[in-house]
Amino acid sequence: MTSRVRGLLAVVGTGIRAGLQLTPEAQQRISRADEVFYLVTEPATVALIEELNPNAMSLADFYQPRKLRHETYREMADVIMGALRAGKNVC
Repeated sequence: MTSRVRGLLAVVGTGIRAGLQLTPEAQQRISRADEVFYLVTEPATVALIEELNPNAMSLADFYQPRKLRHETYREMADVIMGALRAGKNVC
């Protein structure tokens, strides 16, 4: 029997005003994750996420002009699933 490495996925929301609406549990999940993937546009939220975890990576670069949305979302999912398959704690 082969053993599979299994990662952990925590999906959190930052709220509209991250500095005020990000719960302590969400902050903890972000700060303790091996890898954090985010898709936000508010610079203050980006700064907060990256302050909580320097391994944070924006998924915004997957969006490209004339690129189909389903392709973009598949690529984002592939990156996240790759980290999970590697046994990472992902947020």
